[in-house]
Parts: sequence; structure tokens; C-alpha cells
Amino acid sequence: MWPEHGINYDGILHQANEAQILAKRTRNTVEVARPKSSPEEPLPGFGLSLGAQQFAVLLNERSESALSCDPILDASVVVEALGVPAEEVALAADELDQKGWVVLHKSMGMGATGFSSISPDRRLFLATDFVLRGWNPEADARELAKKIAMKGDFQAAGSAELCEALGWSPRRLNPAADILVCGDFAKSTGQVHGVPHVHNTLVCTPRTRRMPQGHNLRVRFRGHCLTVHFTRSLDCPSLGASNDINDPSKLASYFFRMGAD
Repeated sequence: MWPEHGINYDGILHQANEAQILAKRTRNTVEVARPKSSPEEPLPGFGLSLGAQQFAVLLNERSESALSCDPILDASVVVEALGVPAEEVALAADELDQKGWVVLHKSMGMGATGFSSISPDRRLFLATDFVLRGWNPEADARELAKKIAMKGDFQAAGSAELCEALGWSPRRLNPAADILVCGDFAKSTGQVHGVPHVHNTLVCTPRTRRMPQGHNLRVRFRGHCLTVHFTRSLDCPSLGASNDINDPSKLASYFFRMGAD
């Protein structure tokens, strides 16, 4: 037995202790698979029509930095990109607007689309990056908090510096930074014009070092509250009722739930 599990009694005891620590850390957690995107349903689980899903995908894919003004698309560009009539674009835009994912810019003579141009709200990236980009902004926020906390309380870390340390692009860093700042788990020194970071620097506070355990992280965006659900060990979002775990159509909506305060 010892050659397989340890060269001596102390080695076996060490491995047993490590296994016990791992079991406690992962207790009451589930492994959540990313909802599978497909042409028939690119954003499963969000309760959107296919047209609205395709519109959200367009905005996500064309964003280079996940800023609220990135991208700003003219109505004619959207109609051409989606390949549907202006009236259908209007319906999809209204769905996304109702969800708080877009900002509609209106003007005289804007036509049947109901807007002259459109841009994403940053909530769109928080909700859809997990499915469309392959990273989880909630998990990234925890990693980002750990990196900022290494600076010490009330010390600042530059976003460019954090991108380099984590190996992330600004496009990936920005949603995670939004979660920390809007959830009051880090302070921001603001945005510098012309720089692809939502927050130029992030300042560590005592709250940065004690990311929430066993309760919800509430993130405020323009009068709405985005709630990220954590398990006790912070290894994955909680899924509410246990019978929902086996329903792939419900997984995505549990990562980010929004409602008006």
C-alpha cells in the first residue's frame, strides 16, 4: 500500500490530511458546466427570443474592451449584420433594453428600428461573457481581488499592471473589475480617457480581502441590482433548488440575476 499512497506513515498521513481539507473546501458545491451555445440558441437560459440573442451576441463579439460605449452601432449596421427587417430589429432591441443590457440612442427620423444607434450596457458583458467568451466574470472577480489584496490595504494596483500579472486582456479584466467596484469590494480611481480600462487603478480595502462567503454579492448598476450567487467555498455559483442543477436551460440565468431595487 505504501508505495502507491506514500513512502511511509507520515507521507500517508499528509495525503489523508490534504484530502480532508479538499473535502471540506468543496462541500455543498456543484461543478457547473458552461451552457452550450449553438446557432439555434446562442444564449440559452436567458429567456430571450432568437433575434434578441443574436443581437446580444453581435454586441458582445464587436466589443474590444467591454466599455459601455464599445461598440456604438448605427441602426443600418445592425440591420445589415443581423440580416432581418428593421421591424424585427426593433423587437429584439426592445427586449434587450427591457433587460437593461443596452442603451438606445434616439433621434428624429430614426426609422422603424426605434433607435438611430445602440450601445451595450456593461451588464450585458457580465451576463453573457460566461457563455460567449469562455471566462466567468464572477470567478475572475475573485482572482482579481486576490491579486489586488497582495498590495495591502489602501494601496492601488493599475489595471494595465493587473492585466500583465494575470495574463488577461482589458476586455476580460473590465467586467471583473466592475463586479468588485460596483459591489464595493474595491475602490476605483476612475477612468482615463483613451485608455481601454473601465477603472484606471483599483484600490485594496479590508473588504477586498474578505470577499463574501456563503451569501450573495450585490452589484449596483444604474438603479438595478445584479446579484451574483456564491457557495460557501466560493468554488461556483449556487443553483438554488437542487432539481435545477440537472436542467441545462436554467444554468446561465443563475450566474447573474437582475431585478429593480
